[in-house]
Amino acid sequence: MASRIDRIYARLPVFAQDLAISVQGWRFRRARFGGAFRDHLAAAERDAKLDPGALARLQLSRLQAFVAHAYDQSPFYRAKYDAAGVHPRDLVSLEDIRRFPPLEKEELRSHTSEIQARSTIGMQGLQAVSTSGTTGTPIRVAYTPEDTQRRFAYLYRMLRRFGIQPSSRSVRFSGRTLFPSAERNGIFWRHNHAANQLLMSTYHMTPANLDAYVEKLQSFAPEMLDGYPSAIFLLARHVNRRGMAGTIAPRLIMTTAETLEDFQREEITCAFPGSRIGNQYASSEGAPFVTEDEFGELILNTDTGLIETADGSPEGEMLVTSFTTHAFPLIRYRIGDTIAFEPGRLARSMAMPVVKAITGRQEDLIVSPDRGPVGRLDPVFKKMPSTIVESQIEQVSESRVALRVVPDMTAGYRRDQLASVIDELEARLGRMEIEVQEVDTLERGANGKLRAVKGIAMRSLTASG
Repeated sequence: MASRIDRIYARLPVFAQDLAISVQGWRFRRARFGGAFRDHLAAAERDAKLDPGALARLQLSRLQAFVAHAYDQSPFYRAKYDAAGVHPRDLVSLEDIRRFPPLEKEELRSHTSEIQARSTIGMQGLQAVSTSGTTGTPIRVAYTPEDTQRRFAYLYRMLRRFGIQPSSRSVRFSGRTLFPSAERNGIFWRHNHAANQLLMSTYHMTPANLDAYVEKLQSFAPEMLDGYPSAIFLLARHVNRRGMAGTIAPRLIMTTAETLEDFQREEITCAFPGSRIGNQYASSEGAPFVTEDEFGELILNTDTGLIETADGSPEGEMLVTSFTTHAFPLIRYRIGDTIAFEPGRLARSMAMPVVKAITGRQEDLIVSPDRGPVGRLDPVFKKMPSTIVESQIEQVSESRVALRVVPDMTAGYRRDQLASVIDELEARLGRMEIEVQEVDTLERGANGKLRAVKGIAMRSLTASG
């Protein structure tokens, strides 16, 4: 049910909605870029110049201090570690963290109050955040003011490499419900004047509306586009089909919150020639940063935390420890995403580990009776004909998948155009039934996210034998 504030907002004219958003934007701007932000940014940029040995020592010292903080301040962690027979003084090397039990997502959800650091209870300026709640129940945590500023300092360490500053003109593709009359008035954006930012709806990006998006972006002339890869991909493909590539020319396109697939990157690169793509991974809960640099390398920012795989191999399910979560500490948190490292390889821009890929949740795998878990279905999406607006693959049973497509009938769609797509899918999945479903729209999850692949959770399959 909408809150009273939401109901009042929905009745305001667009200019008043812009004003309301700008007032909130000013508050966010003060919280993010005020205080010690500049000092944190300078410190983060100094960290980036350290050699590998110095960075390893810095990471270990921060890990030791952070685990000690959690043990001292959080009743949950003290009880958990006492029961496991471990203590912060056992952390002599980074590898010793594996002696500490993981934090499960359900523990964070159901024991939030016990996890919170006692010194932050009632703290002024705590920045509350909520996860997207893929299980139906979001996780609500908060950042201290200092951690908020530190997180934005790390983000802007990346962005400044592409010439982006806190004052740069930007567009965010927003999954928030800020556009209550969009279907009627055709205005799919709102201005956050405090941040020099345009917020654009991800819920209204249909072929009939995309010309309006393009015209607005051309006049706004952003330096950065920021948002879900699925949304920016839709815009990019429309731009390419209309022969308008290059008419919108941001310095940077920053993708986040979803896996950036190769086919999406290719389409976006064609639509915005000369623009750079900077992929970025973090999380609402506060995971360490993984950022793409100017050389196209994904880098684990080791001064922001520690990312392991659950079994210690170069590729697998992530356990994250974040040094910027002092209010609700994350230590070996099983976040649900998977990562692949390039063992032994350090980035050129910073002496930090290179990440081969972040492949999304383990639920983003199709489990084939013939092949077992199958991921990286990017080649299937590459086969999609130009008459398909967007698509999704979902495993609906152990032996059947649904291939959902949103067809563009005005472009001459025919079902037989999907033959090569089905062939590619069959080649990867083996003996599985493929059901084509033509739909008007694809359902977005919380915060407007689109999951290109919806599989069966690995852990549930294991539990069921």
